[in-house]
Amino acid sequence: DTTTLKTAATTSISPLWLTIAKDSAAFTVSGTRTVRYGAGSAWVAKSMSGTGQCTAAFFGKDPAAGVAKVCQ
Repeated sequence: DTTTLKTAATTSISPLWLTIAKDSAAFTVSGTRTVRYGAGSAWVAKSMSGTGQCTAAFFGKDPAAGVAKVCQ
C-alpha cells in the first residue's frame, strides 16, 4: 500500500505525528518532509521528498530491534 501525506509538515518539535505507513510499507510525501521511523521512544528521522520505504534499510538503521515500527 502507498500512502500520500497531504497535511502540513510536522517537525521534531511538534508533539503530534501522523502515521503514514506501517513497517515494510511504501509511502509518498508531497514536498520535502521530515519523516521518522520507529516505535515508542526510539526513532530515526530523515528529511525527504517523494516515495520512501518504511524500513530500516531506507532510514539507515533499526531504532527499535525486534519491535514492529511505523513511519510518521
